[in-house]
Amino acid sequence: MRNIIYWNNFKRTYAFGSQIEIQGEESVFFENHLLTSGQVLATWVMQANYQIERNEPQLPLLYPGHSYRLHLIAQTWPAASIYMRIIFKDINGHVLKRQVIRGFDGNFTYPKTAHEYQVELLAAGCYKLHFKRLEIEEYGLTVGDDDYLFSGVMNNNEQTAVLNVIFTEPLARLQAELTYEGLLDRVTNCLVINSTLSNAKLYLDDKVKAKLQELVKTYQHVNLISYGPITNLTTWYYGRHFGKKVTVYGTNDFYSLKRYQKLFREYLHEMFAVDTDLLVARLEKLPKKAARTDLDLVKPLFNLETKLLAFPMFRKGEA
Repeated sequence: MRNIIYWNNFKRTYAFGSQIEIQGEESVFFENHLLTSGQVLATWVMQANYQIERNEPQLPLLYPGHSYRLHLIAQTWPAASIYMRIIFKDINGHVLKRQVIRGFDGNFTYPKTAHEYQVELLAAGCYKLHFKRLEIEEYGLTVGDDDYLFSGVMNNNEQTAVLNVIFTEPLARLQAELTYEGLLDRVTNCLVINSTLSNAKLYLDDKVKAKLQELVKTYQHVNLISYGPITNLTTWYYGRHFGKKVTVYGTNDFYSLKRYQKLFREYLHEMFAVDTDLLVARLEKLPKKAARTDLDLVKPLFNLETKLLAFPMFRKGEA
């Protein structure tokens, strides 16, 4: 599982002489021409005092003795002028070990006696930084800079010209991915679209649109499949965009209109031309019971993926 960490706690940010511009959760510009080498720009922690910081911990729990990869997705001026440091502490808060990762990518092993850890971003001649995210995952899994990941066609069946495209529902701080064991074994001609981005920018991005255009031209028909409040909006939009060339299979899980409008404002400047009026009109027609998924503290307790089993292509023997 890939854990996504954003820069959203500025209480642990070097503020003296710094100019900080926040362009959404996934885009922070930091500039300071007074920085000295070795200065800590930002710190992320596994444990935090909510009463003091009014912010939850940003780092995931790690397994003692397991190896992990830490990956920074950012741009620096000058190039390669930043490095990372991981500090491991015991149950009493004493430092067990410090590990420096020079560059944007490196591996580490979580000490067996560690109780917590923190990650620091340090200057090495840097005066400007465009920060997108940190990624932590168990060593050996794929890490990359791609915002969207497209699988190959799985369980290929040459007897049908229909392709099933599944949009994976993003979860807080985790890469969107399908985890329900055996789920993909149930469906033929299946292609999965993942995202490393928070909210996946609703999957309304030029890269995704171009991929779907390619698939629609290649296959006789394409099924667009979704199962959560982000992806349901995605498939509805593309269903309108591609018309009779696609069929939409989605659930009745949606966010409130107010929340979608907030997402539109955040991502619109980076998205292709989206008819937001059309989307808003669709949301206004939703039954009240559909707009019930703003309870983010409760939602992760439910496995949304199991709802896919209600769709015909996930039932054995059906196309």
